Amino acid sequence: MANKFVDLVGGSDANNGSTFALRKKTLSSAAAVAAAGDVIRVEQVVEGQCADLNAFALGPDGRPSLRFDAARTRAAHGLRVSTGATLWSVPPERALLEIVADTAGPHDLTFPACSAFEFAGICRQTDHSNCVDLQRETQRQWGLAPADAHDPLNLWLTTDVLPDGRLCYWP
Repeated sequence: MANKFVDLVGGSDANNGSTFALRKKTLSSAAAVAAAGDVIRVEQVVEGQCADLNAFALGPDGRPSLRFDAARTRAAHGLRVSTGATLWSVPPERALLEIVADTAGPHDLTFPACSAFEFAGICRQTDHSNCVDLQRETQRQWGLAPADAHDPLNLWLTTDVLPDGRLCYWP
């Protein structure tokens, strides 16, 4: 399988020109800082693995401040985004990241991060690794509280809207 990837470039109007991005890797989570113009490449190396991408603008003190707003980005670009889409922050709206290359899009803006509650209720698995816990661990390392979590950009998650308005996804 050829690796699928998304390249995101740091937004120049984020507070101090830097963006903090969290992404979920297979059963782990990682963080990267991108200055304005820097490119972050997120690669899918395991077929079918979704990755949640969260982003924050760094404040003058170097700590994460304005967070990514999936709803604001969805209002600007629709339910699914790909090359050319800007990932916006909560008000005051700042361009956090822009998708500048994408071999696997579009990517989902409708679903929240998977949680222990979801796996227990849907799959009857009570010990399954999940995006919420992985994100919280990485956010904690940056001094962010669990309440700072937000809806992600779901890379490689194939989604649809059913005729009755319900959302669905396929792994």
